[in-house]
Amino acid sequence: MTGRGFLGTQASWAADLNLLAQIVLLLLLTMAVLRAKKGDLATHHTWMTVVVIANAVLIVAVMNPTFFRVLPTAINDPSLEPKMMFPHMLVGGLAELLGLYAVVAVKIDLPIAMQAHSQKRFMRLLAVLWTLALVGGIALYIFWYL
Repeated sequence: MTGRGFLGTQASWAADLNLLAQIVLLLLLTMAVLRAKKGDLATHHTWMTVVVIANAVLIVAVMNPTFFRVLPTAINDPSLEPKMMFPHMLVGGLAELLGLYAVVAVKIDLPIAMQAHSQKRFMRLLAVLWTLALVGGIALYIFWYL
């Protein structure tokens, strides 16, 4: 790839920044979950809103341009590496859309605010999807740039 990054790999500066930002977002997500467990739902919601919006910006500014730049190669190249982006894109896209729904649902009292146990299941599913997408993104970074 381009090799202009600041982490000493072949990644671009934007890919390096995105990798670090995703790790910071995961830490913030973890802290937000801990706030919710302590009953501080207002702080939890604020931090989750920041995580979801920041991730949406990174998807639009960094990940989508990379996807569309690599897409022609991924379609024509039989190697595994470009094909790995499709599951990452699907899981990550689903996690982001569900995250956006959760943020909006809490803000304007949409149906996600059902019974507490189903809301917890939804949030757990969202956390699993988000984590899988992050692991997939780190795997892509490793395969493409290291």
